[in-house]
Amino acid sequence: MAFGDQDPWGYPRLKLAAGERPPAGFDGVMADVEILEGEGDLRAQFLEDGGSAYLTDLAYNGRRGGRQTVAAFFDKANWGSYSRPDADGVLSPAEIGGLMVGINAKRNSRVRLAVGNVRWVKY
Repeated sequence: MAFGDQDPWGYPRLKLAAGERPPAGFDGVMADVEILEGEGDLRAQFLEDGGSAYLTDLAYNGRRGGRQTVAAFFDKANWGSYSRPDADGVLSPAEIGGLMVGINAKRNSRVRLAVGNVRWVKY
């Protein structure tokens, strides 16, 4: 991703089919992530069917680098004011119809990000 003077964020969207949504009782999502070039803050966004987005940070250690397994938990995600209001004001995992794992980088920068092995987790 090459960013100019605009808000430098990149979040590829994964639209979920009915059978891909988190099972009842699960706590979040895990993924293997690597920043191959550049730097920034990694985050996950859970997208509810009604258009609400809930955002949470991913604990990627940029100084260590390399492939790292990171987790995003439903109860740590906060509503994104850039998205539609949520009638109940709470992330409802059963309503998650999309997932985005991405980065907020620096203006006028270039970032390459690899994301794989995405899976729902229960603790």
